[in-house]
Amino acid sequence: MYKIVMLASLFLMVACSGQGNKKTEAATESTTTEITKKAEEITVTFAPGETSVKLNGHIHGLKDSKTYVFEAKEGQTLSANIAPATQPANIRFNQLISPTNKMDGPFGLEISSTLNESGKWKLVVAESLMNGEDYIGDYELIISLK
Repeated sequence: MYKIVMLASLFLMVACSGQGNKKTEAATESTTTEITKKAEEITVTFAPGETSVKLNGHIHGLKDSKTYVFEAKEGQTLSANIAPATQPANIRFNQLISPTNKMDGPFGLEISSTLNESGKWKLVVAESLMNGEDYIGDYELIISLK
């Protein structure tokens, strides 16, 4: 009788622990897929002779981000600012990513940086996940290179 109780207990422990792991993996996979689906990359081009561009964007809440990709030369100064359509707004420059994938950030609604590499730079606009307040709305973005 003792052996049967021990075997049944062991069987239940193994069966229960396997189900818990499957649920955790499924939740993680779903979250990762959701983030990937909402990421958006936008190529920024400057008109000939112009050093700045004004763009309009929209954020769809937490986990949404917009990545603005632009060409720049080493030594140029990047200046950018975000003007949300409504306040308060949980939106900011989350990261500045160099052509060799070096990352800097987070920043606020404004950024100014002398670029130390030539190539395609990325500027990521999103919400602060630490703030936790959803921002769903429009914004205006100005990017300048001098």
